[in-house]
Amino acid sequence: MYDYQQFYQNLSHPFRRLTHGEALVNILNILLTLLYYAVYPILLVMAWWQIHSWWVVLMLLAVPGGSFLIVSAFRRWFNRQRPYEKWGINPLLKDIESGKSFPSKHVFSATIISVSVWFLFPVPGYILIGCALLLAIMRVIGGVHYPGDVLMGYLIGLLFGSLYFILL
Repeated sequence: MYDYQQFYQNLSHPFRRLTHGEALVNILNILLTLLYYAVYPILLVMAWWQIHSWWVVLMLLAVPGGSFLIVSAFRRWFNRQRPYEKWGINPLLKDIESGKSFPSKHVFSATIISVSVWFLFPVPGYILIGCALLLAIMRVIGGVHYPGDVLMGYLIGLLFGSLYFILL
């Protein structure tokens, strides 16, 4: 049987031995999450300002919003335990909840917003896609998600993001 406790211990050890390693993981998690809270409304304003199309703005609301509802409903139904619940690990991220680990909603949201930006503004979109990967890594190092949770959150974000090519 796979020993996630040992995997997580090896993964988080470099951050635990640093004086401010735990704070670093928490700060990166918070800042990356806040980045997407800030970027999304800016994207909506920029899209209207540069394109003047209600259809584009509506799709920028509908695709992330609708897919967020689908992912949230699936997470409630599937209700996978988080690593700290199943394996008794001490997570570096302390702002935690129970269940609903699969797929990662943070990573999904960051990815769908990144793809939304990329569709209209490619260079910032690429940067944000990289930031979504960094957020995924922080969520695993933080102990609140399995690698598969963040991988699927990322892939589902890319999949739903591909709807822009159909709708726009």
